[in-house]
Amino acid sequence: MSSLSRELVFLILQFLDEKFKETVHKLEQESGFYFNMKHFEDLVQGGEWDKVERYLSGFTKLEDNCYSMKIFFESRKQKYLEALNSLNWQHQLCKNPRPNSDIKTLFTAHSCAAPTNGARAPPPANGPLVESIPKSARFPPMGAHDPHQWGSSCCKR
Repeated sequence: MSSLSRELVFLILQFLDEKFKETVHKLEQESGFYFNMKHFEDLVQGGEWDKVERYLSGFTKLEDNCYSMKIFFESRKQKYLEALNSLNWQHQLCKNPRPNSDIKTLFTAHSCAAPTNGARAPPPANGPLVESIPKSARFPPMGAHDPHQWGSSCCKR
């Protein structure tokens, strides 16, 4: 894109920033010219992980480089941890909480079965959503071959 077009986009961004906040962020994302760190920070702090990923995707793709992969990974990890924490929070509200309850899936709401004759009911092995997922679509076991080299020179911590 020519420098004139680029300057025009920046002028439009400045104009839209006055009253059209969502439009300005969409133009930033679609043009890929200006990454608004304040907007990104607000999305992250607000826990809006789907919007975080959508905004990032306007500037980089998961497979572009190891830095892109890391930021998408961290976003998805945080989304997962928040979902897991939500289940732990639900467990605290159970009338008959089971000690060391196993969480099998994030697809169903947590519940502890009421004890019957002093025995605990086994946790549900599969929820309706999990049963509908074909086995090949499930995540590979931990330690499975990873084609990405997380220890590459650009991604070392």
